Amino acid sequence: MYGTASRYRSLPNGLEFFLSNPAQTLLAAMIVQMTVLGVVSYPAWSVTDVGRETRRLTSRGAIAVIVGLALMSARGVVHGAASIVVANALLLSGYRNIFTGVYVAFGLPPPPAWERWLTRLAIVAVAALWAADPSADATLFAQPRLLVASLPMAAISGYLVVTLMRKRMRPWPLGARYVATAAAFGCVTNAGRPVAFLFVDGHVDPLKTPVAIVAVGSALGSSLLLYIGIAMQVETRAREHLEHKNEQLSQQAFTDGLTGLANRRHLEDTALIELARSRRHGWPLTVLLIDVDHFKRVNDRFGHATGDAVLRETAKSMLIGLRSHDMLARWGGEEFALLLPHCSPADAEQVAQRILTSVRQATLPALEGGHVTVSIGIAAARDDDDDFHAVLRRADRALYRAKDAGRNQFKLSEQPEQAA
Repeated sequence: MYGTASRYRSLPNGLEFFLSNPAQTLLAAMIVQMTVLGVVSYPAWSVTDVGRETRRLTSRGAIAVIVGLALMSARGVVHGAASIVVANALLLSGYRNIFTGVYVAFGLPPPPAWERWLTRLAIVAVAALWAADPSADATLFAQPRLLVASLPMAAISGYLVVTLMRKRMRPWPLGARYVATAAAFGCVTNAGRPVAFLFVDGHVDPLKTPVAIVAVGSALGSSLLLYIGIAMQVETRAREHLEHKNEQLSQQAFTDGLTGLANRRHLEDTALIELARSRRHGWPLTVLLIDVDHFKRVNDRFGHATGDAVLRETAKSMLIGLRSHDMLARWGGEEFALLLPHCSPADAEQVAQRILTSVRQATLPALEGGHVTVSIGIAAARDDDDDFHAVLRRADRALYRAKDAGRNQFKLSEQPEQAA
C-alpha cells in the first residue's frame, strides 16, 4: 500500500516483517513483555497498597498503549480518526499513566499537573491537524502530528529522569537505574524522532521510515527496562513490607500490647537464660515483683479505660533509671516483674526505692493529676532454686508482706523486717 515493502524483499522474512511493520512488531513485543513480567512478578504487586496502585496505573497505561499501537498499525484499514486521533490519544494517555505508576512505585511526589494538560493539549492538536487533512495518505501534516505527539512524551520522560536524580537514594536501587535509563532513552527517542523525520520525504508513511525502525528498536529496549525496573521496585517494596510485618509479629509475640513492656512469656524465656548464666558464672540475679496499690479502686471509680492509662503511665515511671539489660515486664493485671542481672539484693533495694519515689511523684493525667503507689517484693536467685518460678515465689511472698505492712514500700524475702 505504501510502496516500501519491495525494499526488503531480499531480507529474511522475520526481519522483512519487522522493517515493514514496526508498529505491529512493537505491539507484539509489548504484549509478550507485559504477559511475562505480569506472570513472574504478579504476587508482589498484590502485597502492598503501593503495589496495587502501581499495578492499576501501569496496567491501564499498558492496555491503552497496546490498543493505540494496534489502531496505529491498522492505518489504512480502519478509519483515519481511529488510527490517528484515537491511537495517539491512547498512546499519550497510556504513556503518562505508566510513568505515573513509576512515581507511585518509587514513593516520589505526584507528577506535575502540566503533564496532564500538555497531554490533553497534544491530543487536541493531533485531532485538529487530522481534521485539516483527513486523507489516508501521509501528507504535509504527518510531520506536525508526529511532533505534537512525540514532544509531550519526551517531556514526561525527561522530567522523570530529573525527578529520580533529585531523589537519588544511596545505594541507588537497581530498579531505579533501569527506570532512569529507560526514561532517558524515551526522552531522546521521542525528541529526536520528529526532528529526524524532517529529513524524510513528507509523502512517506511515518510508520515505515528508517527513523521509525530505529525508534521502535529503542522503544523495545527501553520498555523492557522500564517494566523490569518497576517490577524490581515493587518486589523490593513488597519484601520490605513483609519484613516489617514479620518484625511486628515478632514484637507482638514478646510485647505486652497495653504497656509496650515485655510480656510474661518473654520475661520467662529471658529469665531462664539469665538464671543459667548466674549459676555458671556466679553472678547475682535479683527479681522485683511490683503491684499497683489499690488498683481495683481506680477501675471501680474511673473505669477500665482510665485504669489502662494508669498502667501505661506507671510503667513509664518505673522505667526511669533502669539499665539497658534490665527487663521490666507486665506479669499480669496490675502486677509487674523486673529482672535485674548482675544486681545484688543490696543494689536491688536502691532500684526499688527509686521506683517507689518515681511512681509516687509521677502526676497521672488519667487521674486528673492524681497519684498512685506501688508495693514491691524482692528476691535473689539461689543455687538451690529449681527454676525461675522458685525465685518468683519468694518475691511474691515478700510482696504480700509489703502490702500487709501498709503498701508503698518494699520487702526482701531474705530479710523479713527490712522495709523502705
